[in-house]
Amino acid sequence: MSHFIQRTGLTVQRSNIHSAILKIAIPSILANITIPLVGLVDMIIAGHISSAWAIGGIAVGTMLFDMLYGCFGFLRVSTAGLTAQAYGADNPDECVHKKWRSSRARITIFVFGQHLLR
Repeated sequence: MSHFIQRTGLTVQRSNIHSAILKIAIPSILANITIPLVGLVDMIIAGHISSAWAIGGIAVGTMLFDMLYGCFGFLRVSTAGLTAQAYGADNPDECVHKKWRSSRARITIFVFGQHLLR
């Protein structure tokens, strides 16, 4: 942990380690909270239409979006973890390779999904 703190320029005392972790964790927490907010905003807008079909359609669309986002969340999380391991091992080349491998996986899944939808 101290190696990470020294490399990122964070200078913390042992008692302030929790605040250093929170500085890193809070942006991730906020990013995860915003996903359900997309559906909430859609529902608020559809509520002004006053059509049960529109509200139902947006609810189904939101659930599908959340399901797909959750299913492919493993790419985001695993890439972050593997890149952090490479960064901690002081291997910048491996950090770049991890990013490109996950990008290729995402593009492959996207192209394959496009062919399935046709």
